Amino acid sequence: MKIQRITKSLIVICFCSLIMCISCGKNEAVVIENKFYLYTVNQDGDEIESEEFDLVVSEGGISDNISEILTAFGEQEELHKEYHTRESTCKVIDFQVKEEQLTLNFDAGYLLMSAVDEVLHRAAIVKTFTQLKEIKEVQFTVEGQPLTINKKAVGFMKGEDFIHNNGKNSAMKTTTISFYYADTKGTSLIEVPVNVTYDSTIPIVQLMMSELIKGPEENRDLEKMGLRRTLPKDVTCNSIAIRDKICYIDFSADFENVISELSGDVIVYSVVNLLSALPNVDKVQFTVEGEYVELPGFPKMNAPFERNLNIVANTITY
Repeated sequence: MKIQRITKSLIVICFCSLIMCISCGKNEAVVIENKFYLYTVNQDGDEIESEEFDLVVSEGGISDNISEILTAFGEQEELHKEYHTRESTCKVIDFQVKEEQLTLNFDAGYLLMSAVDEVLHRAAIVKTFTQLKEIKEVQFTVEGQPLTINKKAVGFMKGEDFIHNNGKNSAMKTTTISFYYADTKGTSLIEVPVNVTYDSTIPIVQLMMSELIKGPEENRDLEKMGLRRTLPKDVTCNSIAIRDKICYIDFSADFENVISELSGDVIVYSVVNLLSALPNVDKVQFTVEGEYVELPGFPKMNAPFERNLNIVANTITY
């Protein structure tokens, strides 16, 4: 991926190009769908904004609906034209809908986006189109070839792949979070940096713990690498609070159903190393159902833990 910043309006420009390239007949509108949201990247290029949009459902079917949304993106660009330049030559060549899957085919200009721009624009597009009842997933191709990030095909994406609140004030951001999973022996941690797009109205610490609890089983590539979850899959966070640079996290009783093959240090520091990466967290304090606990093979948990990178054996990217 070339790290050449392009205009924040790239995808909107692409949509305008698509409208010019594809001719779809317009038929009489028959229905208005309420609570449809148009997602776009903001003027600063660091968040996704959403606004309610009345989608006119026509007799022409899903192709007309897609074209209508593309037109709306073009109108949004016109409203903000004083903030954007038109340097991009990126165009959507065509689109195809098959079995509730939408494929948008871009030209090579798509690859000029920086990593942050790319994931934000991709999130905006996927979130917008998967609101259509006929579209469950969206795939991007470039010159007819599947879009790849770090040599891995992105594939079909669902709306829920991008954490968000579906509301007018929703604003999505992107960041890189290092998650820590157990190695095959259960004695060391493996660091896995992940680009995450999330709703800024959701506390980032909540998102981090939610993703850690999901474990590497949620990602086939990570599972193939032999990475293992560190927390029981049924555990929940009763509460998370940050005060005076200490993150206080209270787990449900399921925390005590520890994975026997893992060392206590691996379990504890998978959480501590994750959360202490936050600028406002230096230490992490554990409780279970509001109480300090002592578990066999675990370090004493009646005091906050500081970050420990000595237990990290390796860092992988995928």
